Formats: sequence, structure tokens, C-alpha cells
Amino acid sequence: MGLNKEQIEIYDEIEQTRKDLYKNPKLDTLFFELTDECNLACLHCGSSCSPEKRTMLPKEYIFKTLKEVKDAYGSEIFIALTGGEPLLHPDFFEIVDKINELGFSWGITTNGTLIDEEMAKKLENHHMGSISISLDGLKEEHNKLRRNSFAFDKAVKGIQNVVQYTKAISMVTTVVSKLNIHSLQAIYDFVLTLNVNHLRLINIEPIGRAKDEKEYLLDYQEMDELLEFIRIHRVNKDNKMQVTYGCSHYVDMYETLVRDNYFFCTAGLSVASITAEGNIVACLNIDRYPILNQGNVKEDSFVKVWENEFKVYRKDRSAQCGECKKCNYRLACKGDSAHTWDFMLNEPRYCLRMLEKDYCNKIQDLTIEKLIDNPNALEDIFSDDSNNVKNYGLLMKSKMIYPDLTKKRSTKTFYYTCLYGPYRLYQEDLNEKENEFIGKETLKEKDNDNKPIMKKEKKAKKKPNIKPMLRLYGPPISRRIIKKTKKHRRIKQNFD
Repeated sequence: MGLNKEQIEIYDEIEQTRKDLYKNPKLDTLFFELTDECNLACLHCGSSCSPEKRTMLPKEYIFKTLKEVKDAYGSEIFIALTGGEPLLHPDFFEIVDKINELGFSWGITTNGTLIDEEMAKKLENHHMGSISISLDGLKEEHNKLRRNSFAFDKAVKGIQNVVQYTKAISMVTTVVSKLNIHSLQAIYDFVLTLNVNHLRLINIEPIGRAKDEKEYLLDYQEMDELLEFIRIHRVNKDNKMQVTYGCSHYVDMYETLVRDNYFFCTAGLSVASITAEGNIVACLNIDRYPILNQGNVKEDSFVKVWENEFKVYRKDRSAQCGECKKCNYRLACKGDSAHTWDFMLNEPRYCLRMLEKDYCNKIQDLTIEKLIDNPNALEDIFSDDSNNVKNYGLLMKSKMIYPDLTKKRSTKTFYYTCLYGPYRLYQEDLNEKENEFIGKETLKEKDNDNKPIMKKEKKAKKKPNIKPMLRLYGPPISRRIIKKTKKHRRIKQNFD
């Protein structure tokens, strides 16, 4: 159904901010990929790092870039150090000393396996401001994704050392996949015992190595489960740990419920990165196509590149995609996250609408199959003991089943179409077949001269409008379905 009036006003403001940044980008975060070497080779690594890779970003070019940024924009820029495993860089502490000397704040993203007691104390002595350590589930799931049987135990020990010996803001980042989607509460409970400040949950993305591991990607139901889990823990007043969804993806009704801000991909607008090879790019998770390299710090001035290049990110990506142009979410989404955008095909690889369409098609196919076998099976399909009650709640929550049929209709009609869309299609198809059949039979009648008799075609009787058996009510965060029986009794089923 698209956005309501209030949402349109909000996204109009965001769009104006975006247009201002197209013209006058404002750098606020600079990522340095210190190395593509890593002591792990994770299945879902967006940069496809591994122990076999050995590229190190020379410290001289890091110092040069930091000095340029300081002279041009001051020291308010946040410096994020990542990899690979950034702690493998031989000049790591010399680099952070330079960052401190120039007055920047800095943080690190790490797998945590190299943080023993001595390393944690050293990080604290070098004024580390924040740290994100990956923990992708409990022991079995984490070790499977990390392809290392000791990864979990070492990461947990690293987290404990950080909490004990540093004052840095500590964050555990969990990549949610089909391996761990049903273990979210167990993961939360475990991370809570580690006394970190923040749990950040992100869905696995079709980038890097995960392009070849599509069986781990979340579908629409699983994505909804993830977002609802985060929402519940964010509104819980007794929650002792901050829980949030990552910066990726427009998430419709969950906007501001699962994170503090509305979705706004800032790659190339306020975020820039430098790869281990020295290439200047927008986001390290974006495909490493040569055409997307904006320059190289070994040859170019970072500031000049930032101010004059990045044109591919400073325009509306969704204007180049036919599917995006038709999407009801376009005003808010604008092509979704840059790291899941296919810059060769000019279309998204993974977004909310794609998940919804796949899910809706799947449910429609299942429902139509049942109705073809038994056109009066609606009550069975939506029975209290059927998962389809919950499925159709999700479909209605998605607001996306029949955008072409409901574009100019009221909300009430739209919900009716959502609930009975497959049944309506079946009945309409049936009527068309009856009309065709009657027409053919009429033309077979002939007079004595063997000429066809053209009789007025009989019209198939229209099926009576089906009164809704189910009604959705309540705010989005407290969905309930009510079923009315013939005796007008109400049976409530909650599925929060």
C-alpha cells in the first residue's frame, strides 16, 4: 500500500537531506581495511578474507590520508579499523598512535580470537573508543560459520578480556542466518552474561563468500522473526543490554522500532573506505569491481577524490531499476543498501520487497492448490490449528500481496483482498472458463441449412461476495486475528 501521510513527510525530509549530500557530501566515518589477511575464513565474509591473503595497507599511506582528512575536515571524523583481522597488521599500534596524535576517535571490528589479557590491556592503553566482536550464534553455529572448531571459545574469551580490562564501548555483532535464526533468545541470554554494552543483530547478506552460500539467507518469515525479536527486546524496560538491528535495509513498519534512525544508506555520502590495496571506495562490503574504485591513496589525494568522485553513489539508484520504479517503498528505500545493489545489472540482490514477493507467491500457490481441490476449503485454510493463520497475518502485515489490484482501493478493501486474494483469483478464473464453455456450446447449435445460430451468450452467474471470516486489528506491534463462526462466536489467537 505504500507509505502513509506522516511517513511521506518524514521521507520527504530525508530525501532533501540526501539531495543536499549529493551536492555537498559530509564525511563522518572513514574505514581502513588494514589487511585482507585473517586467521579465519568465514563462510559469510563480505570481503572474502582468509589466512592465505597477505595484503597489508602500508602505514605511510594511512598517515598521509589521516593528515589530509585532519587538515580538510578537522578531527571529528570517526576512524574505523577493520580487515581481515586488523590486529594482524604489524604496525597496528603505531597506526593507532598516529590516530590519537591527530585527535581522532577510533574503534575496531575484530573476530576477537587474538585478544588475550595482554592485548586487551594494550588496546586500553592506546585509548580504544569502541570495539565490535563477532559472535554468530552459540558454539556449534558460530564454529560452523567460522569454519574453525576453536573460534567460539577464543572469541568469548576475547570478549571477556575486553569487558574486564578496557573502558571501551563493547558490542557483540551477530550475523543471523538459517543456522541460528531459531536460537535468538539463547544467543541473547548468553551474550547478556558477558556484560557487553550492545548486541547488534544483522542478517546474512548475498555478498562476498555468502554469494555462494544462498541456502543460509533468511526468507521473509525469518526476517520478520528477527525484526520482531529485536523490537520486543528494545521495548522491554527491564532489558539490561541495548539490542539493535544493523544499518542495512529499509524494513517498513519496523523502521525506528529496531534501530534509532530511519533507513538511509550513506555509502559515498558520509562514509568512505580504503581497502588493503589502497583503493578508495564507499563501503567495504560493496562489490570490488574496478569500475567502483574512486581512486587510490598511493597515487591520489583522498580529499580530492572524496569531493569530486563517488558520482555513482550521489544519485538515485532506484531510478535506474524498472522494478524499483514500480515499488511502493521507493521513496523510503531508494534502492536499499549499496552493498546489496548489483551495480552491473542496476538492481537489488536482496531487499524487503523481493522477500515479500517470494513469500506471497509461495503462500498463494499453496492456497490456490487447496482451493482447486476444494473451493469451500477457506475455513480449513484459516483454521485455528493451521499455520496459515499466522502466515496470512504476515501477508497482511506486508501490505504487498496485490499492489496492482489494490492501488486505488481503501485499506479495508485491501485487507479483504489480502485475505481472499487467492480465492478471488480462483473464482474469477472459474467464471471465465464457464463463459468460454457456454460460448462454445452456443456456437455448436445449427439451423436446418447447417449454419450456426448466433444466440445471445449466457453469462455465468457471479459468485456472491465473500464476507470476511477473518479480521485484523490492533497496532502493528500487537497483531491478532479474530475468527467469526456461524454463531458469531469469537475465537482469539495471539501470535506476538
